[in-house]
Amino acid sequence: MTECLAATRHEAGHWPGEPALWSLICADMALFGFMFVVYAHDRAQNLTLFEAARPAMNQALGLAATLLLLASSWFIASAVQAARLDRPRIARFCVLPGLLCAVAFCVLKYFDYAEKFQAGITPNTNLFFTYYFALTGIHLVHVLAAIGVMSWAGLRLGRPATRTADFVLLESAASFWHLVDILWIMLFALLYLIG
Repeated sequence: MTECLAATRHEAGHWPGEPALWSLICADMALFGFMFVVYAHDRAQNLTLFEAARPAMNQALGLAATLLLLASSWFIASAVQAARLDRPRIARFCVLPGLLCAVAFCVLKYFDYAEKFQAGITPNTNLFFTYYFALTGIHLVHVLAAIGVMSWAGLRLGRPATRTADFVLLESAASFWHLVDILWIMLFALLYLIG
């Protein structure tokens, strides 16, 4: 089994995870890219409205959420590295704080949404908040899916009979995880920072 992992690790031109996963990742990136372009277009057409709405964004919560996802990605990358070195216990240990950071991100999004609703801000308030709730809501669904897949991959780590398959699953889950992180960085910049 160790030889299989070594072969996977040293294969020239190796793409992490299942090749079919990259179709999903590319489709997701294209979808979000399209939404970002439409958002930028509508922002340019309604600059005054968007600028008036942006101060309602809690930049401290947005920054904390960003740092949590970056930390989470670091832990998940560490898990993949440990699995490559055939250390499944360490890999499983690294998955746990990655998952906890992602759960903490979800908790912060709850407080961010609650803060908006308490201020009377809903998706119907104006176009900016329609985008805010739609884009961050779709992203949150991705985070929840990533938590589920990563939990499954973490639980399967270290089973001797299928270690190679579990490594591919871990790589796939981590690749999706990093996509979720990159998408949030873009959302943070577009919704919380650009003024």
